[in-house]
Amino acid sequence: MRAFVVLLLALMAGGPAFGQAAAPPQGSQVRIVGKVVAADAKSLSIDSTEAGKASLAMEPTTSVSTVVKKSLADIQPGDHVGATTVVGKDGKHRAIEVRIFPKDRVPNLNQFPLEWAPDNIMTNAAVAEVVKAAEGSVLKLKFSTGETDILVAPDTPILAGGPGSQELLKPGVAVTVIAVKAADGALTARRITVN
Repeated sequence: MRAFVVLLLALMAGGPAFGQAAAPPQGSQVRIVGKVVAADAKSLSIDSTEAGKASLAMEPTTSVSTVVKKSLADIQPGDHVGATTVVGKDGKHRAIEVRIFPKDRVPNLNQFPLEWAPDNIMTNAAVAEVVKAAEGSVLKLKFSTGETDILVAPDTPILAGGPGSQELLKPGVAVTVIAVKAADGALTARRITVN
């Protein structure tokens, strides 16, 4: 009877019992850019130009994707994009890179500084209009708390995600990893993009 009461209390408290799913790792989000040194189903080692060698845990939920080059002609009103920008002295947002989200994925439509590069602004938004401009084109974007114009120069990379798998993580392959850094410094890969 006592064992039953303890089990019941554990279930009521939300404690781990009967194979409950583990909570996702908690911590700050970081970005690591580099080349794969080694990889298997549970771990990934990267030689990063910014931070040296980094070891990360891999989970079954860690996603791997590839990058597909696109052009401004591929961006249409109603599409969702993620634009990384810098703000010039004139107050205008100039795109460093624009990523087109898949049609079936609606991102968190917002604008915020990037944790790993505070001088860069990330805008996840719906495209209202694409307008020709003297310096290239302007994307008129709408997000949950407002709207903004993003200047896209002719040489700005415009990318979309393509399918990938952990089999692509071979030594020497260039990757960008979005990871979670725990309080003890341990890194867990959330999303990996093969560049």
